[in-house]
Amino acid sequence: MFRLIALTLLFSVGLMSEEDGSKIISLPAGSVYHGDYFAMGSNVEISGTVEGDLYLLAAQAFVDGHVKGDILVCAGNAQISGIVDNNVRAIAGQVTIDGNIGHSVTAIGGNVQLSSSAKLGGNLVCVAGTTEILSSITGDATVAASHLRVSGSIGDRLNAYVGKLRLTSKAHVGSDLEYKSDEEALIDPEAQIGGKIIHHTSVVQKFIGGGWLKGVIVGSKVVGFIMNFIYSFVVGWLLIRLFPRNFELAQEALSLHFLKCFGFGLMLLILLPLASLLLLMSILGVPFALTLIALNVITFYTVKIFPILWFTEKVFKGFNIKIGRYSALAIGLFAYFLLTPIPYFGIVLVLAALLLGLGAGAVAGLRRRIYD
Repeated sequence: MFRLIALTLLFSVGLMSEEDGSKIISLPAGSVYHGDYFAMGSNVEISGTVEGDLYLLAAQAFVDGHVKGDILVCAGNAQISGIVDNNVRAIAGQVTIDGNIGHSVTAIGGNVQLSSSAKLGGNLVCVAGTTEILSSITGDATVAASHLRVSGSIGDRLNAYVGKLRLTSKAHVGSDLEYKSDEEALIDPEAQIGGKIIHHTSVVQKFIGGGWLKGVIVGSKVVGFIMNFIYSFVVGWLLIRLFPRNFELAQEALSLHFLKCFGFGLMLLILLPLASLLLLMSILGVPFALTLIALNVITFYTVKIFPILWFTEKVFKGFNIKIGRYSALAIGLFAYFLLTPIPYFGIVLVLAALLLGLGAGAVAGLRRRIYD
């Protein structure tokens, strides 16, 4: 799966620069490609023979040829109808497996379907919104999905983490059926299960049914407070130690350009999520969008350190109290996380820290360029 993620990041630029969206990239039937085959484009069709691994990145990917290695595919719609000697690793909005897979299938998608003509020589690992298994699977099947429907044959165990589970009269599970769900599985009397049926309700459901819920909520808040404090303090310590110049410029920006920091922060708070949303609207921009969203989350959580430390040092300086920078950071973070749960005030505090932190980082970056 790491290779598939790396493939997505490396080839995204090439895909987004494709001029002719209707162009079909194909390996025709009867042709043989020696070695690993890489293809990216709006539409990719592989009907020939690939004697190595097949790497695909496309809006529409269709494979009905013979691949003697692995298939790694990232697409809006991926359909594997041919013969694959080894494994299939797929990330797509829709994943359809119709062919013969020598070993295992790993799929992440909105919808994943293994049709009645498909055969897997190994195991299935699947994470999806909806999953339908009509195929024959020699090994285990492990599925995490909102809805799972089984009408095919699973040679060994079925492990499911689902919202709803349905086994039809055609379903066959060679060993145990173990599933975690808040609802009982709908199992047809004609379905064949070779082992035990083990049902685990969710932890939340158990606590709701008993008297533990309140204690868990309180305990989770305490743990959350401690973990947030430790993480923020460590990040602040690293920023001060590793990037002292940038940190000092951010503190100066808050002192000298407070309103400018607030304005820059407001602008970034609007533009960064908007950029992610625009990229998500295009299938080809999804890898960039996911990367940008991850960076946004980390940035939004981290930049609050700038205004928290700045304000804490300012308060102590106003009372003529000398305090070390790390002590001020610890006291400021403790007070911040203690005050944020307060209704309404906490929301205002979080928003103010976020805007000022984003703005201070931006202004500091501009000033650093000027000085350098």
